Amino acid sequence: DTSLRLALPAPGSREGARVVETPEGLRAFSTAYAVARDGEKVIGLAARRRRFEPGAAVVLCATTLLGERADGEAALGCTKWLRDSAQIAARSSDGRAVLQLHHEQRLPEELTSSLLDELRSAAATATGRPAWRAVLAVHAGASEAHVAAARAAALDIGLLDVAVVSAPVAAFEGARAAASGTLSEVLSAKPALVVHMGGRRASASVVRAQSAAGAAAAVLACRSALFVGGEMHDEALVEQLASEFQREHGIDLRVDAFALSRLLDGAEKARHELSSAPATAVSLPFITADAKGPKHLHRELSRSEFEAAADGALGGFSLERLCLDALADAGVDKAQLGALLLTGGMMRTPHLRARVERAVGQCALDVGLNPEDACAVGAALPLFAPRSSQFASAAEAADAAA
Repeated sequence: DTSLRLALPAPGSREGARVVETPEGLRAFSTAYAVARDGEKVIGLAARRRRFEPGAAVVLCATTLLGERADGEAALGCTKWLRDSAQIAARSSDGRAVLQLHHEQRLPEELTSSLLDELRSAAATATGRPAWRAVLAVHAGASEAHVAAARAAALDIGLLDVAVVSAPVAAFEGARAAASGTLSEVLSAKPALVVHMGGRRASASVVRAQSAAGAAAAVLACRSALFVGGEMHDEALVEQLASEFQREHGIDLRVDAFALSRLLDGAEKARHELSSAPATAVSLPFITADAKGPKHLHRELSRSEFEAAADGALGGFSLERLCLDALADAGVDKAQLGALLLTGGMMRTPHLRARVERAVGQCALDVGLNPEDACAVGAALPLFAPRSSQFASAAEAADAAA
């Protein structure tokens, strides 16, 4: 929802798929899309950096809106991630959510096509040849409308064949491919619980391997929650820092677009650092100024303080309950689980990992895959590769022409 990851298969390599970095050296491609006042269109990190630019219509939720209705939960919740001249409207023919950017209406899949085209270009740069096929890993429990819209977005950029896989299935098969010995046998024989929390969505899926040769695993049950994730944690920290600063200096940083942008970046950086360190510092010099001169924000932050703020931001949401409800829906007891798999950047957060492990009664499986990369790496397995012969011949012809 907040970023896309690109993994390329590595046939014959023992290290599995390769995750491709952005031109800025990041492992995630931002899903931001912006239209400036003069009509200039920018995507990815460049668009995200302009999210508070006056007059710029900025969309941070195009992929979240794929296949959604304008009066649905996703559209109503996404309004907070629209900036300035961007609005959500209903398409008159079917009530689908469309994005009003200045005086132009665009479907979410049109914006998503631009985002996917950036990934396609990155793949071509990494391999030295154009990409004609793709596998899309969509979030757990994705609707048929979402899947259809995602596929349409991919085909619109000139891909000849597109397969779609559920993200928890991709993560499960990626773990099974990376595992060895007894662990591989356990994953093949017993169900696993795949728990995900990313930037904007959380899910718990019970997945089991299929006995048929060449068949991908199946999802037995899934529970998911939208608008739960890293963005909410960042906003909670921003609220705390801004309130403290206002009490000390009498200045509300939340009404200053430039200061708010720096606050959000500082909160995100602190969240990442606290996933591996017990404490960090948010240091934002010259964050604002008044008649007496420049003001600086410096705050030492412990992991426990961040966790308290984050838990408050999640309100009544319970990640443990999400896991237990998924197990109950699947008719699987905790003792029957073969493994617990954690995916998404937020599952690096120690207190969230611990809560899930306590609820399920076992430690998370570690097969050497980053939680953020697990779904993309799994989706790059040959198991999920498109197999349409008519498109295969077309792709070969296109390669020859290129």
